[in-house]
Amino acid sequence: MSGDDSSKQALESVQQEIVQKTDINDESALNDQEPTNDQEPSNHEQEADTEQTEHTGSSDHLTLVKLKAVRELEHCNRLYYQGAYEEALAGFQKLVTTLEDQKLLANVGYTLQALGRHQEAIQAFETYLQTFIARHHAWKAMCFSYYHLEDYEQMTRCAREAIRWDIRLDQHDDYSWQQMATAHFLMGDYSTALKAARKASALNPKNAFALYYEACVISALVEGASLDQEGLLEEEASYEQALVLLQQCLNCQPSLAEELRAEGHLDQVFTLFDQAVLEEQRLLQDQETSHKTEENTKSSSTESPMNQEE
Repeated sequence: MSGDDSSKQALESVQQEIVQKTDINDESALNDQEPTNDQEPSNHEQEADTEQTEHTGSSDHLTLVKLKAVRELEHCNRLYYQGAYEEALAGFQKLVTTLEDQKLLANVGYTLQALGRHQEAIQAFETYLQTFIARHHAWKAMCFSYYHLEDYEQMTRCAREAIRWDIRLDQHDDYSWQQMATAHFLMGDYSTALKAARKASALNPKNAFALYYEACVISALVEGASLDQEGLLEEEASYEQALVLLQQCLNCQPSLAEELRAEGHLDQVFTLFDQAVLEEQRLLQDQETSHKTEENTKSSSTESPMNQEE
């Protein structure tokens, strides 16, 4: 689980860039201006005016083209957020050429991701990074696509690049570390996965996937896996430790429960989780029954003396 939420971040958050800015001349340039000189222009002035008119006409045409492109870009953005990805993709691809703006390759990449066309999305982001090398959200986005392609080596490469740029730009983002934890856990490198998950949690204690992958590592250790680095655990790994982490994870994002259960990395831990939920429900029922009994007792003891005599 790489975190669809995070990459709708990358869509959504991480980190996702829907470009709105273009080099557009002010719309007032389109307004016709009346001449202010009443004198008849000379031949020389007429030639100059002709050249100026041609230049202005060309400039105005370019401005109109760009203004139209901006409106199309806004329309494509709306299509994207409405989930009309095929239409949005066609529009973004056309605008890359129309506006001659490579920044829009990010829009293309995110839309391809939304369509599940991850190899093409990676190509768009790779091309984008050739021009905008410091736009490290693209490295984070590629982590998501490589996860879906099950290419965890490349996922790790992209996560490391994203982290390198985070450090260089003095930014503190847990998403790259979460992706690092994901990739290393799935490759069986539990030491790196554990450290990366803990780093992500340190940056954002509410990162549900960081807590989940730390729980996955602990559970794997209980079931016979080993760490290649000493001193990462203060006490012997146990399912109870993993359960606490899973509970924290689902407290942050309850909607993940069935998705994480289906992955199969925490079968025994989910058994304990279900038992804990049933026990909590039983306790609540007992408390409710006890409360009703107390209310009935109080009601009986407050009957009027006349009723009692009767």
